Amino acid sequence: MGERLRVAYVSPFVPPEWLEACGAEPLRLRPRRDPRDAVPAAGACAFARAALSAARGGGDVFVFATTCDQMRRAAERAAAGGARVFLLNVPATWQTPAALRLYREELERLARALAAWGGRVPDPAALADAMRRQEALREEVLAEAARRGPRAFDRLFAGPGAHAGPEPPPGRRVPLALVGGPLGAQDAALVDRIASIGGHIVLDGTETGARTLPPRFDRRRIDAEPVAVLVEAYAGSIPDVSRRPDDALYAWLRREVPLSGARGVLLVRPVWCDPWAAHAERIAEATGRPVLSLDLDGDAGARPGMDGRIEAFLEMLR
Repeated sequence: MGERLRVAYVSPFVPPEWLEACGAEPLRLRPRRDPRDAVPAAGACAFARAALSAARGGGDVFVFATTCDQMRRAAERAAAGGARVFLLNVPATWQTPAALRLYREELERLARALAAWGGRVPDPAALADAMRRQEALREEVLAEAARRGPRAFDRLFAGPGAHAGPEPPPGRRVPLALVGGPLGAQDAALVDRIASIGGHIVLDGTETGARTLPPRFDRRRIDAEPVAVLVEAYAGSIPDVSRRPDDALYAWLRREVPLSGARGVLLVRPVWCDPWAAHAERIAEATGRPVLSLDLDGDAGARPGMDGRIEAFLEMLR
């Protein structure tokens, strides 16, 4: 048997279960910014540029999702450069049967493309098995995250862990929630920087953390109608800033931030990430916690100016 088709992606709306059932090896990436992009161009999201770099060499196929204009443009540029790209249309609305139907049709279109590139059309039994495996992994990671924080989520991504060095004990550090957009490979070092200056991330609500994991599948239906169960979990349940309305996002924040014991919220977003730009005040209102906004340029682990702002925020919370 030959090697499986390697399918890379960054969006939480691309189900690894579906890729497995299509005979592919799913590779969710925390893309690393190309060193040549040391200073992102005005208007260009650092994470989208990193995803573009990954698409040029991160697998046999790269699946982009239409969750923002920056990712759409990155997909266009990757395809124009010769990369094998699939653009998954993710409906912005999530509360209607039409939205679920569109997402299902997009998964079926993806399956046909992967079959043409060396994969296969998924069968229901294979999909149900993949759903059970992936759900078991996510539950292990969530249990581990309760002890280790964001470091636990490294297991859901391809490649080496993003967090370097020994994990410091919580001690007298200030508990914080990390909320916002995705963390790239360099940005993930922010968690280690926060720990080194007296903070402790007790909730990872970024796009690469707990917030965008799908809920548990409906076990009563998983064998009889696995595609419908998968679609409901991904298209109908993940709370994200890209969804309209954004009620689910704020319901998640109102529930999870107080439960975590966080005293404050760090709102992180890549520079030029428009969807998160105006949410700091609303997050503070929803959670009842102070919010500090941090713009990430793809190298958050090595920015002394950011350290000073975080230190002042922690001092205020003590």
